[in-house]
Amino acid sequence: MLENNIIETLSESRLSALAQFASNIGADVALLLLTDDFGAKTKLSVAYAIGLDEEELRGISFDFPYEALAKVPVDYFHEIGIRLADKAQGALVDARWNVLAYTQPVTGRAETFVGIVFHAGQSKAPSQLAVAANLLCQQLEVGRFIRVIEATRTAQQIAQTQQLEEAELLNGIATTVGTQINCERFVICERDATNQWQDIDAQGRIIEFSQPGEFVAAELVKVIEPDYGKKGGALFVPIHRPSIKLKSQSFINAADFVDGFKQDQYTQKAIVFYGRKQSRYLQGTFSEADRRLCNRVFFSVQSALAAAEYQSKTNWTIKVLLQAGDSVFPFFKQLREIISGFDRGFSSVGVLRVLSERDEVFARADPEYDVSILPADYIARIQKSYLGALYEKHGGEAPDGVFIGVDSAEGYFRLEFHFSSHLNETRIFVVRCDNEHVSVGALRGLIHFFTELHVRHKRSAFLLERAAYITQVRHVLVHHVSAALKALSSIQSTWRASARDEKLWAEVRKDPDFPRFVDLGVINMARASKFMEAGRFIIDDINAKSLNRKGINIISIVEDTFKVLNYEREQRRLTVRAKVRGAQPSIMNGDEELLRIAMMNLVDNAIKYSAIGREVTWEIDFKEYSYTFRITSHGNPIRVRDKDILIKTRFRARQLDHLNQRHGTGWGLPVTNKILQAHSPTCKLDFETVIDPLEPINSRNTFFFQMPYRTGTVAQNAE
Repeated sequence: MLENNIIETLSESRLSALAQFASNIGADVALLLLTDDFGAKTKLSVAYAIGLDEEELRGISFDFPYEALAKVPVDYFHEIGIRLADKAQGALVDARWNVLAYTQPVTGRAETFVGIVFHAGQSKAPSQLAVAANLLCQQLEVGRFIRVIEATRTAQQIAQTQQLEEAELLNGIATTVGTQINCERFVICERDATNQWQDIDAQGRIIEFSQPGEFVAAELVKVIEPDYGKKGGALFVPIHRPSIKLKSQSFINAADFVDGFKQDQYTQKAIVFYGRKQSRYLQGTFSEADRRLCNRVFFSVQSALAAAEYQSKTNWTIKVLLQAGDSVFPFFKQLREIISGFDRGFSSVGVLRVLSERDEVFARADPEYDVSILPADYIARIQKSYLGALYEKHGGEAPDGVFIGVDSAEGYFRLEFHFSSHLNETRIFVVRCDNEHVSVGALRGLIHFFTELHVRHKRSAFLLERAAYITQVRHVLVHHVSAALKALSSIQSTWRASARDEKLWAEVRKDPDFPRFVDLGVINMARASKFMEAGRFIIDDINAKSLNRKGINIISIVEDTFKVLNYEREQRRLTVRAKVRGAQPSIMNGDEELLRIAMMNLVDNAIKYSAIGREVTWEIDFKEYSYTFRITSHGNPIRVRDKDILIKTRFRARQLDHLNQRHGTGWGLPVTNKILQAHSPTCKLDFETVIDPLEPINSRNTFFFQMPYRTGTVAQNAE
């Protein structure tokens, strides 16, 4: 509980006013009845007594079926006096009464009838009694007004001067209000999806009472009858929040999502005050003044409560992201706990993983999350109505940012958060919301969380992209640099020795291998330098528009590639055979640097995964409009089901021997396929395997593609 200013309670101030009235008129006893009731004045209740046995009068009230004081019969108050005299054991037999009403209310209230005061033993004239009664009436109203002001001021001080989260702020204000209305305790509760109220501090405990119904903004505090072992009724104080009513909504930018809904006031949380403290107030229930005090106080701090709610959600976002550590996407149990921290109605979460391949978009449910909220018809619908149009609009790529949609399901809603993941994949986080109404603070908090998750992912993706960049640089340059190094290393020792031996130097000059090795080193270093200068490393950016098309000689490109990889071929004792059918046309074009990269990948792959001592065969078949290239090696068979992961994603096969292992990058075949498709939309890398039943490791694996002579056109088959 929070400390708050000690101010005189409402019951204390009213009892003091009644005591002063009795003193002013010289009365021995005085009894105050008030019209404190909810809504219309239907009861006239015994409230405070001076000089009487209070226990005999406790809980007494009378029906008041009159719309105005002018319509009350004269004998009505007389009959009440008689009945009270019986209860007061004769102390009020000769009692007189004064009606308490005012003509100029100090707070603008429309009611003028406050109550009635009975008194006996007075010594003042009737005119003096009227003055004293009028003073009592004003004191009752002013006292109530002061209590409201003081309680409101204290509540606002708590809201303004302390950086509290919503739960602490509610607790502090409720403590202040509870003191003023003589309440023993209170409970903060929250409405669930079944319209039941649950104790926030005791999860699963249902607060049962005569349900006050669906609250709207115009309704404030209501009296209820509790059903959990407490007598005397309770005050139900709804905490109105700016909220939205969920409905199906197509995906829009996260920044515009909340503003796209009409905001209203909705009661998701409430405070129930129950159990009045024993006091001099003679009714066990809460009074009209108690209700009005609650109204004024909580109405005055609505904005602060809403701000505190959003602040608490922001703090929760920061906390959970710190707890998540370096992980980009929290696992299911952790993520479910995170989203429920924003609102208990956020009960589960599923994830759709979306892949874009050329003109096709595929979505599948991630089995690590809740797949029950992602039925097949929903996935098919979102794939057709949203994802297809989105990727088509943005040229096959997912736009950067967070996009949010709402889908209505049976018994709940799906809140959809879509943002890019990595490479050509995006993810849609689907949050199950069991409530139709969601507070704006909770919703903004959830959006903030997924936005931060997106930022965290982008940071991680940037690091991965830089690592991929370095990997691709290595992938493109490693063979040329390695070939140059090996060529120069093979003559290095002889070259040094010849510098001190003229005879050896003469022999070196005559040896044809020396200039060949030097030329090979220079050629490969020049090729590596050319790649570096061109900066053609980010294969993900390669497309038809970025090609540097010029005339090429495909046979020379293949032969040069085998020369570069000659050392690797010799290490594995492989025999290379070439077959060329038809005549190479005089006009054929392509991006030479990129085609050299593609050919290097294919030849390197054939050598690397070939069985030692076998053959590697390359073939070119020149046709009328296009040529077909094939390269065949012998080794473990390639499974057909591995085609997609082998060509479309980074995947490394297993080398047959444990000697001379060369670590690949996994980029080779996917990069080759991307280069080929950039040259022609129908040119794609494919493979076939012929399994040797007697010796599976001698299976024949062939990779092939068909390329038009004039790239940028469709390859045509010639019979």
